Amino acid sequence: MALQDIVKAIEKQTLSETAKIDQQKEHALLELRKSWEQKIKARKAEIIAQAKIKAQKKVQQADFTLASQRQAAILQKKQAVIDEVFKQALAKLSSLNDSEYEKQIVKLIKALPQGIDGEVIPVKGKESITKKALKASGKNCKVGAEALNGGGGFVFQSQDVMIDSRFDELIATLKSELTPEVANIIFG
Repeated sequence: MALQDIVKAIEKQTLSETAKIDQQKEHALLELRKSWEQKIKARKAEIIAQAKIKAQKKVQQADFTLASQRQAAILQKKQAVIDEVFKQALAKLSSLNDSEYEKQIVKLIKALPQGIDGEVIPVKGKESITKKALKASGKNCKVGAEALNGGGGFVFQSQDVMIDSRFDELIATLKSELTPEVANIIFG
């Protein structure tokens, strides 16, 4: 009996120890699960935070791109309006009646440098008016034999100087100088 009691006591102690080990194992597994769940939760939160930051950056980039495109489109439209203003100014100059055209050519000839002899080369179709304007200006210049292409104006040429006073060139020069001022007047 004593052997049986010893075996029973050993079995009882083994079962008790096994139960304690199982309980410790379950407790360790539970702690491990909690630890890993916390790590997984923290990692998920980190990934979500990073994704939110990336998404916010993408949204900001998209907003910037859209704003840039919108601004570029607005600037293109404004530039088109400004171009149209100068185009209309050229058209108005090119369609002056003969009397007004002559007055403008006289002003341009009078604005030529003093003391430089040369010739005034008119645009095609405006040769006789240019001759009259040259005479009215009091300048001592010759009228060129060949006429140039253009909507109006002339080219003054001497040995050392060439001044292109054709309307399209004058408007192009004024456009580069006056675009900011015109834009301010039109668009405030």
